[in-house]
Amino acid sequence: MKMSIPRVVRAMAAAVLAVVVQSGTLAAQDRTGVVAGRVIEAGGAPIPNAQVSIAGTTLGSLTNAEGRFTLRGVPAGNVTVRVARIGYAESTKPAVITAGSTTTLDFSLTKVAVNLTAVVTTATGDQRRLEIPNQIAQIDAAKAIESAQISNVGDLLIGKAAGVQLLPGSGVNAASRIRIRGTSSISLSNDPIIFVDGIRINSSTSGLGTGGSPAGRLNDINPEDIETIDVIRGPAASATYGTDAATGVIVITTKKGRQGAARWSVYTEQGVTRDRNNYPDAYTAWGRLANQTNPANNGRAADCQINTIAARTCVVDSITTFNLWRDPRATPLKDGIRQQYGMTVSGGTESVNYFTAVEHERTTGTLGMPEFERDRFARQGIAVREEWADPNTFQRFSLRSNIDIKPSQKLTIPIRSYFLSSQQQAPQDGNNTTGLGS
Repeated sequence: MKMSIPRVVRAMAAAVLAVVVQSGTLAAQDRTGVVAGRVIEAGGAPIPNAQVSIAGTTLGSLTNAEGRFTLRGVPAGNVTVRVARIGYAESTKPAVITAGSTTTLDFSLTKVAVNLTAVVTTATGDQRRLEIPNQIAQIDAAKAIESAQISNVGDLLIGKAAGVQLLPGSGVNAASRIRIRGTSSISLSNDPIIFVDGIRINSSTSGLGTGGSPAGRLNDINPEDIETIDVIRGPAASATYGTDAATGVIVITTKKGRQGAARWSVYTEQGVTRDRNNYPDAYTAWGRLANQTNPANNGRAADCQINTIAARTCVVDSITTFNLWRDPRATPLKDGIRQQYGMTVSGGTESVNYFTAVEHERTTGTLGMPEFERDRFARQGIAVREEWADPNTFQRFSLRSNIDIKPSQKLTIPIRSYFLSSQQQAPQDGNNTTGLGS
């Protein structure tokens, strides 16, 4: 059999090319390895259907019923193996893959709590957050209290929810002015409507007739009793709560018991309140009268006013200054105190959950009777009454009980009870023309 030289060359080249391709394939196979192992719980039980993957690649596998897995074709070198399973904490381990060999890695995962879909309590019951078209901001009261000084519900709303403006009142237990999405009416109330555990409460403020800030019923709620606050804004809120919700809705959910042994919590708070304002000096211009219609008054000593100085009917010869707020005997400012004592207990069984809280608070403001007035009463033998010494005080005693009775898995009977006793004193100040400020 005869074969031409070109055919011989082509045959030899094809044979060489086949050997090169096969060698390259074998070399590529030699540059990968295998990762195998087992995934178990901390107690030793196997975890099936756990996702095992190589970070940065598309290589992955699921564990079998015995918790075992095998990953083939893993590139040689340093890699990171990741294991994930719902209900368990994710775990990663570094590994060095050798070409043509099997690397064994075993994992032990720890169970963790799973975050469920957020639920919002509305007027129509509990709904998943994604089912509600309204714009909702939720505030975790427990975390807020841990990270900041919280004395009332208004403090929980400051800077915590977008679109919510809050102007705190001045004075002890003064009401805060809350605005959600600004002002919507000139003649009607712009306060948001408030629900506590599904029950609407009176959120309006009431004046005390002293000229100062009014009192608000929202301050009756102890922040320590609150679990979450949902702020619902936007026109869609009216579809759920009615036309009153045009100014926004604040939904407060108080703490409830959880199944388990009784858990006791005792807390106390002691503090001092001080007025840090820098009040300016008061000036008095002294002089003598001049250019009077009755010449007999010319040269008489007088307290020159701005208008008489401008008219040159009073000539200034000296100026004195006095700061009422800095003089130790005349100042009506003092250090106030804040005291709070509370205790909670919660727990439950499969049929009954309970949460009970008791709290007492007493706060005095920074206004008090000046020292020279105390001395005057002492010289006259008049005892100083408490409301004279501390004209701005607030004290509250509250008892809250939340009980959930579960006769069956499909029926829950909630029982909510709340007792409150509060006393508030406010001084004559603010826009009262006969008050302390004037």
